[in-house]
Amino acid sequence: MVNKRHRRTRVEIDTLRQVLLDFAEENKPCSTRQLFYLMVSNGFLAKLESEYNGTVIRLCGEMRESGDMPWSWITDATRWMRKPPTYSSLADAARDAAKTYRRDLWQSQDVYLEVWCEKLALLGTIAGVTDEWDVPLMIARGFSSKDFIFGAAEHIASTHKPAYLYQIGDHDPSGIKAWNSVQTTLRRYLNNFFPEYEHEVTFERIAITPEQVEHQGSREISKVALP
Repeated sequence: MVNKRHRRTRVEIDTLRQVLLDFAEENKPCSTRQLFYLMVSNGFLAKLESEYNGTVIRLCGEMRESGDMPWSWITDATRWMRKPPTYSSLADAARDAAKTYRRDLWQSQDVYLEVWCEKLALLGTIAGVTDEWDVPLMIARGFSSKDFIFGAAEHIASTHKPAYLYQIGDHDPSGIKAWNSVQTTLRRYLNNFFPEYEHEVTFERIAITPEQVEHQGSREISKVALP
């Protein structure tokens, strides 16, 4: 006998819609992938691509088209349009420059900071904080390429300041190994290609740490039972 795939009831679908809406409002702007991780980690969905595509993407799309979820709550950093800025006159260019001008907050500081993030899906959430404080956000996407790390080393060396790199990534063997690889390669590139850089580079993982995992596991999380 062939097992038929379980079809969720209308009540179950409405519950998922509400949970997605709540998570999206709490973490806006965020990506659909980030919402999927939140649904999985809180026990509402299984970690399956079919759930990501058939549940999260589908329901978010329906809610945005119906007006139940604002379009601005969801971001998509994987697609973009490229077009150089152009102006109708020098006056327009000057006005635009005045609107976008922002003073370098770190130029007079004694240290240099970066935030590294393993997941592109978290860009929408983290960038709001790093942008506010004028801190570079490095999206590593797992194991970083040699070109990406070389560029990071080159920029750090150009600051001539002690550097502090804070990382956000998964607490799993792959995520930890990827971050360790960044540290090892970056230090090697600084030593081999930029010997004039004589300062220390401090690496620190700020999320997800074992302490955060233990704290989360000790909390009582109210869940809706869904098959």
